[in-house]
Order: sequence, then C-alpha cells, then structure tokens
Amino acid sequence: MPRFIRKLGRGIANRFAKKIRTDDLFEQPGERQPQPALAPLREALEATTPPVVSSEQTPIVSSEQTPTALLPETGCVSMSLDEIKSLLSSPGTPRIVNHWATWCDPCVVEMPLVMKLHASLSGQVPVFGIGWDLFEGGKREDVFNRLKSYVTKQEILFPTAMVNASPEQFFSAIDMPYEKIPQTWLIASNGEVLTRIEGELTEASVAELTKQALRLVSD
Repeated sequence: MPRFIRKLGRGIANRFAKKIRTDDLFEQPGERQPQPALAPLREALEATTPPVVSSEQTPIVSSEQTPTALLPETGCVSMSLDEIKSLLSSPGTPRIVNHWATWCDPCVVEMPLVMKLHASLSGQVPVFGIGWDLFEGGKREDVFNRLKSYVTKQEILFPTAMVNASPEQFFSAIDMPYEKIPQTWLIASNGEVLTRIEGELTEASVAELTKQALRLVSD
C-alpha cells in the first residue's frame, strides 16, 4: 500500500478517535434520564450546620483560608489537581461550581443561565467554573489561552479554574458519579455536595439553586 495512503488513513483514524473521546465527556441529546425534583435541604442543612466555636477556640477555616480565595475575582486560572480538590471539598463558605468546557456544546448553550445564577446570588454565594478544556488534549499553555480568550470575549464574570490534569487523574481523585458535562453542584460550608444538577441547567433549576444557596447563608 502506498505510503501516502497509509498516512492519510492514520490521520483520519486519529481525528475520529479524538472526536469520540471528546463527545464521550459531554451529555448527548436524549442520553440523560429524567431527574427528580431538587429535594428540600432542611435535613442536609441541619446536618451541615457548623458547630459553635467558643472564644477560646480557633475556627477551623478563616476567611483567608476559604477555598475560593484561590480564585481570581474574574477570568481564568490553571490549577493543579490538589488545588481543584481543595476548591471542591475543603470547608469554607457555601459555593456553586459549574463543570464545563469550551468544546462542550451543551455547556456553551447553558452558559447564559450559569451567568444568570451568578448574578442572582449577587456575591452572597461564590459561583465558579471548573474548566475541562485540557481533557481534549493539546499543549497546556495553548489550551489555557484559548479558554481565557473565550471567557473574555463572552464576558463571563465568574472565575474558572482549568484542571491541569488528565481526565483519568481527575476522575480518580474527585467524587463524581456522573463523569460528563455540563453539571452544576451546590456545596455546603463543610465541603459536602448537597445538590448535583447533571446536564443543562433550566430556568427552574436556576431559581431553585438560587433559593437553596441563599438559604444556606441566611440560616
């Protein structure tokens, strides 16, 4: 077989494999089963109410130690797996995290709703993104620059931390039963994930998440 034909065949196979790998990481139309309505949080709130700290005790987490202090106010930052784990599971303030990537079509579609969620919380509960852009492959600096350019162009006002690790490393380190994007989590002050929205947000789920998040900081 002529060399140029073999080379052409390998190129086509590599592009096809890359597309399959990327598509496997985000939700496909009709793939997700209907989810039940978001459950009330009263029991979860009671279970996660922080203990009373006496004047002789030192709080476990100060405002300077809050995990979201690792993030810029807006824009992007590339983070190690340990830093990502701290963002997601360390004690601190309640927070909302949206897992997304610029190559994920459903993520791009739902982004206006994520921005609406961020705006509706008015800084009372931090909202940030975990960027999976590097999972598609490529040079880290180039991928990060593309993500940063996208965030600037789309005027995304919440910060995004790009995962500086492979999908295999990420999934083995993070408790994530649903290994696709988009998905959005509400995390309590003790680092427990109280609510997981698997798939695209809706107007109804944004309203419910807003109500639950505000309740966490008001009770």
